[in-house]
Amino acid sequence: MQSICEQARAGGEISLTWNHDGPEIVSSRGLDLLFRVDRTVGLEFEARLRDTPLGRKVLAEIDGRSLGVSIGFHRSKSWIVERDGVGRMRVVDECRLHHVALLERTATLRPIYSGARAYGVKDSGLGCPVHLRQSAEAWAFRQIAAQAGLR
Repeated sequence: MQSICEQARAGGEISLTWNHDGPEIVSSRGLDLLFRVDRTVGLEFEARLRDTPLGRKVLAEIDGRSLGVSIGFHRSKSWIVERDGVGRMRVVDECRLHHVALLERTATLRPIYSGARAYGVKDSGLGCPVHLRQSAEAWAFRQIAAQAGLR
């Protein structure tokens, strides 16, 4: 996960898209899409959406709720593991991240990992409101705890 952050910092272009094959919402070219790794819940991102028709559509869909998140990557080194109560899971040891996709509610594709969620609101602040990050981390932690059998 740290290598994904390093890809973005080193100028590797990563897009936030509306669905996997949809249009780019923002990219890591500037400061509109930032990545960090949390030691407990994993890879996190923060996106600043522009006031465009697509930006407004995404904010209307996510406002006050959350959306599923999926990632698109290539050149990966991975393996499959069977987890009790979860089933088969792919473990990715290394990859080149291509994009992060916000999945609209009507999309037929669901995220592979249910712990990956995005929260957002329309706001004029420069940074991500703390309560949104806390909501995303709480959601992910509940999924991690459930997979570990700590319901």
